[in-house]
Amino acid sequence: MHFVDRIDRLLFLRTVPLFGDLPQERLALLSEHMNELFVPADTVFQREGNTTDQLRIVVEGNVQGFLQTGETWNMPGHAVLGVFEFFAGRSHQSLRTTSDTVMLQISTLALRGILEDYFDVVVHTFRGLTRILMHFIGEYGFEVPLRDITTPPNPPPIPTNPDVVDQILILRHVSLFQGASVDGLAALCRTTRIVHFTPGERIWQSGDVETWGGVVLSGSMTTRNNTLMKKAGEMTLGPLSPPGLLELLAHRPRFYDAYAGNDLIFLRIDLDDLYDALEDHFDMTMECLGAFAAAAMTVFERIGRARLDQLRQAGAAPTISFVVDGSTIAVPRASSSLFEAPPESVRSAR
Repeated sequence: MHFVDRIDRLLFLRTVPLFGDLPQERLALLSEHMNELFVPADTVFQREGNTTDQLRIVVEGNVQGFLQTGETWNMPGHAVLGVFEFFAGRSHQSLRTTSDTVMLQISTLALRGILEDYFDVVVHTFRGLTRILMHFIGEYGFEVPLRDITTPPNPPPIPTNPDVVDQILILRHVSLFQGASVDGLAALCRTTRIVHFTPGERIWQSGDVETWGGVVLSGSMTTRNNTLMKKAGEMTLGPLSPPGLLELLAHRPRFYDAYAGNDLIFLRIDLDDLYDALEDHFDMTMECLGAFAAAAMTVFERIGRARLDQLRQAGAAPTISFVVDGSTIAVPRASSSLFEAPPESVRSAR
């Protein structure tokens, strides 16, 4: 029995930020690899802590998230369940149906095959994930400073003039590249450049459209006039911070002014060179997607817990209400599900 015909599938995929702006032929390809799933009411179909090998979209029905601690929250209609969990390969929430529910799902194996064959889908995937993270940080991240999100607490010693081997070891400490294959990183590091900035020199300003980002090797970068995190003041980013990479992968302009705080040595990575390395080394593509998704989930949880602690100290209810894409969602901590409802304009048009 078919619950969703071909046209409906394409319409549903158009509501997914991760894939919605793909060309029609790519959406059709995704649609062909999706299976229909009917889940009866009161069925637990995902367990907290288990691996996640299916990306699911709620077509009709109701799904509730819950934790072992007893906290529960309702998913918005037509939610995509666990985009970040899917790429990270682990679940930080359990899911159950509260009514008979129809879903579409695609397996890790099927999506991996599409990503391997069509690099433009990889580009769209990175763009979608990074834009979701930027949206979240912009709305709720002011309680966790950007430097705490991006900078390792205890960076290792970094050579003053790192060669390719040194650069590989350096990039392994950056969240995006943790666990990435040596061959892929070696290909990338053969294209990087080491750039020096003098104290006070402007590196970029908010609104600039650039094609490069990178990693602080030594010295520091000072950020001002943050247009994404409007409540953030001046911040200092130290060694192993990756300034510029987030908006680079999101295909978005710079969202803060950047200056060299002192003698700054910077490992410059051009976007085209990064894409070439990912396209030529597919294992690194999947490793970077997984590492980024896991790092983003950590950011979501840290920000959510910071807000939750504030609410508890104020004697408020032990849940947090986030408003994203026109939906109000009550959650006990930050979750990848927060951004997975389609925009209100899309739901209204359907």
